[in-house]
Amino acid sequence: MFNQKEYQKEYRQRNKNYFKNHAKQWRQKNKDKVKEYQNRWNQKNKEYYKQYQQENKDTLKICQKQWYLKNKDNLRLRHKQYRQKNREKLLQQHKKYYQENKEKRKQYRQRNKEKIAQYCKRYYQKNIVRCKMISKIFAMKKRIWLKKIGPLTIQRIQRVYENNIKKYGTLTCYLCYIPIQFGEDSIDHKTPLSRGGDNAYVNLGIAHFKCNCRKYNKTEKEYRKELENDRNRAFICRT
Repeated sequence: MFNQKEYQKEYRQRNKNYFKNHAKQWRQKNKDKVKEYQNRWNQKNKEYYKQYQQENKDTLKICQKQWYLKNKDNLRLRHKQYRQKNREKLLQQHKKYYQENKEKRKQYRQRNKEKIAQYCKRYYQKNIVRCKMISKIFAMKKRIWLKKIGPLTIQRIQRVYENNIKKYGTLTCYLCYIPIQFGEDSIDHKTPLSRGGDNAYVNLGIAHFKCNCRKYNKTEKEYRKELENDRNRAFICRT
């Protein structure tokens, strides 16, 4: 007798590659449909999926490890391509996460100081050669960066303070034009070092510590545009 089910199984086993390629092409053309179907299935079968995960934790971990070991190279290439295409998006996400979870990270580090120290020691012992090479590379980059920036000498700093006092009569902030009290002064780079600035005399100025922090990595022009919109700039510097 002719069995249709057995014939279908044999036919699929013979033509596995054809069916796989056909399914991939269909999924690429109909991504929206696939996402909608997956969302519907997940909403309907949440409880069933949770129970299945709890019952088969060990088997799922073993399968995940095996799949990861087989597809390491492909995953790395995909991650690199995604990061190159979406750099700005990822930077914004990291900044938001960092700002929202500053306190949590501090609390975690204070609670788990010993655990973090042990992890760092183990990583260093396993990867001594890599850590030494990275430290050498950073040292070389730092030397090149310091040559471009130039030295920040005591004589140059003294000259900046003296010319500020001659110009304004007393030590004043070049950003808000309010006199600076003792202990509230700081040296600011008009164009930040992170944006191509240097330690030249023309690029240095004296400002309140709070004004300097508020300026952050902005240029002088960008900061002054913000101050035009802020009517309470004097109150911000005094407080």
